[in-house]
Amino acid sequence: MIQFSNYIWDFDGNIFDSYPHTTEAMMRMCAEYGIEAERGAVNRALRKSFAVAFELLRLNAEQISRFDAIMRDREMEPVTVPFPQTLKTLKTLRDKGARHFLYTHSDESMSVWYLKKYGMYELFDECVTSEYGFPCKPSPDAINYLVGKYSLDRNSTVIVGDREIDVMSGVNAGVKTCLFDKDHLVETTRADYRVDELLQIIKIEEN
Repeated sequence: MIQFSNYIWDFDGNIFDSYPHTTEAMMRMCAEYGIEAERGAVNRALRKSFAVAFELLRLNAEQISRFDAIMRDREMEPVTVPFPQTLKTLKTLRDKGARHFLYTHSDESMSVWYLKKYGMYELFDECVTSEYGFPCKPSPDAINYLVGKYSLDRNSTVIVGDREIDVMSGVNAGVKTCLFDKDHLVETTRADYRVDELLQIIKIEEN
């Protein structure tokens, strides 16, 4: 018997290494508009949330729209790819009897498309994207939707994310939480578990 039978995964920076691509898009937009930006600061801000990055750079609606357009060029280097351990982690947990769900602020073209490209889409029971219209994290609404629709036991359901807003959405929904912080950027967290490699989640199941 596994400890967690239901896994709710964030997408960006969690199962897919998307921030290098996103940071490059932001830097290109800033160059076009003559906005001074330091790549490291931009990357750190984006990893907290897009809103934090927009505020840091004081972007207007036109600049945000241009950033979004550049980011949607999937062929722009560096391209978005899954983390090396993503597929093995998902498959191992699935083989143990776990179900997978996606909960992301990204839309289908920036999340589900990548899952399909890399042969992971079929591992997920449902993908909750921005098209669903739920309030952003740390709101618990999307998690509560999944719990209700699939009759999930909150004690055996865990959300895995790379940001504290992912953790807090789980806390607010009353499910278990796991922070994936591969670069040790989060100083304090409310997460029940903390890992810096995805495969460590399997070890949590074995303990």
